[in-house]
Amino acid sequence: MPADQIENVAGVLFGRPYDVQGRLIAPDKSPLFGISETAVRAVPRRVGIVTSKFKTRATLGALRGGMLTDLVMSEAVANRIAAEAAELQ
Repeated sequence: MPADQIENVAGVLFGRPYDVQGRLIAPDKSPLFGISETAVRAVPRRVGIVTSKFKTRATLGALRGGMLTDLVMSEAVANRIAAEAAELQ
């Protein structure tokens, strides 16, 4: 990944960095491991567990990018994600 794009990383799932909008960052240049993105997205259930409100931007990016199909979190974390989503529109 180009160094100038590191500041845009909201999170990393499946070995691929993404931004808060859910877009993969430099997908052709990211070091990959495991199965391809197509194979990952073909998995019918991709579950995430969020226990920290400090993962708000990472969770929001994963939701916007359709990287996860199911999430487990507390109400406080969900409220923080909803507030961040409204702020970033």
